[in-house]
Amino acid sequence: GMIFNVLSLAEEGVLTPPHHFNFCLGFKGALPGRADILGFLASLLPQGSGWGLVHESSEDFSLLSAAIGLGASVVRTGFEDTVFLERGKPARNNVELVERLVSLVELSGARTASPAEARALFGIGH
Repeated sequence: GMIFNVLSLAEEGVLTPPHHFNFCLGFKGALPGRADILGFLASLLPQGSGWGLVHESSEDFSLLSAAIGLGASVVRTGFEDTVFLERGKPARNNVELVERLVSLVELSGARTASPAEARALFGIGH
């Protein structure tokens, strides 16, 4: 429903494109973290919108891989989202999780932002 609220506010002139949407799946009380749900949500977005995924309690990187394949411009990982590097195998630290996600992004042909580029994109820090 929030996608359509954004579109309605854009029609009223309250919000101006381009819009960025963050899907938060897998949280208690939220939509489950499933590829079919993610694909459906992505299909509802207006052309030119950026979007990202937060997958709470993930057991592997399959949904993040799906998000990358569907065109997500922001994906994240870390112990706040998961402790698993792959199904049944806990990561030793956040570095392992981030390295795995960077590898997935690069395998898709995309590029990750440097820390300075990420700060500039989000308007934080120097």
